[in-house]
Amino acid sequence: MIAKVNGTSITATDVEKEVTNIVAQYQGQMPPEQIESMMPNIKKQALETQINKIILVAEADAQSIQPTPEQVKEELDSVISRFPSETAFEEQLVKVGIPKTQIEDGIEQQIKINMLIGQSIAKEDITVTEDELTTFYQENPESFQAPEQVQAAHILFKFEENAPQSLKDQKRLEMAGILGRIEKGSDFGEMARAHSDCPSKEQGGDLGLFERGKMVKPFEDAAFNLNAGELSDIVESPFGYHLIKVLDKKEPETIQLEAAKNQLTDHLRQRKEQDLFIAYVDQLRAGAEIEYAGDTQ
Repeated sequence: MIAKVNGTSITATDVEKEVTNIVAQYQGQMPPEQIESMMPNIKKQALETQINKIILVAEADAQSIQPTPEQVKEELDSVISRFPSETAFEEQLVKVGIPKTQIEDGIEQQIKINMLIGQSIAKEDITVTEDELTTFYQENPESFQAPEQVQAAHILFKFEENAPQSLKDQKRLEMAGILGRIEKGSDFGEMARAHSDCPSKEQGGDLGLFERGKMVKPFEDAAFNLNAGELSDIVESPFGYHLIKVLDKKEPETIQLEAAKNQLTDHLRQRKEQDLFIAYVDQLRAGAEIEYAGDTQ
């Protein structure tokens, strides 16, 4: 036992499951060694999350809040849809040793909590004033800077990084032929549709707008060094050879308050809802009997 809430025990296994959920959210956003250094705090967060879940579910039960079977099924179907098939989902459950009923119970509990929180927040009058919008805008200028962006199209001839040099030479020769045809007047989009190995060929090679840090560096450097309408020489990246045409270029700019108002209003409203949620949970915790084992607090 790690802790006890109103007589309900929380075990090390319960906490480890929550740790896995939290770590999964961080993966891809930060390096593994940074996640590892955060592990003591993650374990504390996982324990407090488990405590809050028990308290919130108990309060939902006390208020007779109960999702319908249809609501549970709808959410379960949403989870299953993330897998190639329902069979693949069930095979994964067997692999990790989790019964389907446990997933359903977890979904039911989370819907209960969401309904409880929704009801508690709905009782509050959440408004965002013009003064609050102006103050946030003035105090957070870095949040309203649109970075330099490029809209580029490309033609890609793919090859693996470890491909033999003879193949690379052949691909470069073929790409040089395409470049020559475009320089003599052939339409870049048509050439992309006919010859590119990238799925963007369906859009004439158009990759849309992107900022720095979104593309591999050789491609990014070439694209951002071109002006609108200009065509690159042959560019090599880990994906292969590219021809790049810049379709549009947007310089860095400050987003005006009026243009950001709707999105900023939603952001500040969500912050107020989060503050209300924290206050509500703290209120429920104050009336709960929470016992920690050893030095887990």
